[in-house]
Amino acid sequence: MGFQSTLLIRNDCLDAIKDDKDFGQKIHDAVTQGWGHMPVTISSGHCMNASELIESHHADGRVVLVAGGSMITRLGYKGTYPTDAQNIKQLKTLLNNVLTEYGLKVVKAPKKGKAE
Repeated sequence: MGFQSTLLIRNDCLDAIKDDKDFGQKIHDAVTQGWGHMPVTISSGHCMNASELIESHHADGRVVLVAGGSMITRLGYKGTYPTDAQNIKQLKTLLNNVLTEYGLKVVKAPKKGKAE
């Protein structure tokens, strides 16, 4: 299927990006040269951190990311192309693994109207 990348664009820099005729080339260079060296900061005009290449992965894989605070953090990856039934099971496993790594777990919500 190929590969895909996660790119953070800082909206405060959109005017600089809009006027930057080389921005596409900068993204290309970050993706093709950034393997093993991510994240890669991409400048544009007066913005030294207009964008950031967060990660790249095979399109058949599943990635868990958290965005906030002007950054994106990759929490987990599962690298297979599942069927629909496998997809749900693998996503549950991936999310549970991420939660376990951070000392968290998912518990089933009580049914409405039932006392705890």
